[in-house]
Amino acid sequence: IYRAAQAANLSTDSWTVTISVPNAVTIHGDSLSAMVGLTVVALAKRDPIRGDVIITGGVAPDGHISKAGGLSLKLAAASDAHIRHV
Repeated sequence: IYRAAQAANLSTDSWTVTISVPNAVTIHGDSLSAMVGLTVVALAKRDPIRGDVIITGGVAPDGHISKAGGLSLKLAAASDAHIRHV
């Protein structure tokens, strides 16, 4: 979250971020950081968040989105969820 905010020129000094996911969901790995970081930044900027788009990848120290692994599984999961913008 810090890296994404820094790349967007936002200060996180006054932020408190709490993320809650359903019990049945397993989420882990660096590939999650792009989605979480960019979502929190969009909320802070009051930008709209599309429900039909997903992103995977990490947020590199310089703020760029890094490569993600396991793309075939992620694309299959997106297709199962009827997500067409990956």
